[in-house]
Amino acid sequence: MLPLDIAPGPAPSTGLTVPVLLIALVIAVLLFAALAVYYRKRPRA
Repeated sequence: MLPLDIAPGPAPSTGLTVPVLLIALVIAVLLFAALAVYYRKRPRA
């Protein structure tokens, strides 16, 4: 589902920072969306 094999190089230490930052950003956005949906479906009354 997620294209994890973006870096074609055999050495992962050359361009590792950008994919890690992108994955962290995607995870943060997904967590934020999940929390928004959770609190919208189950509000604190």
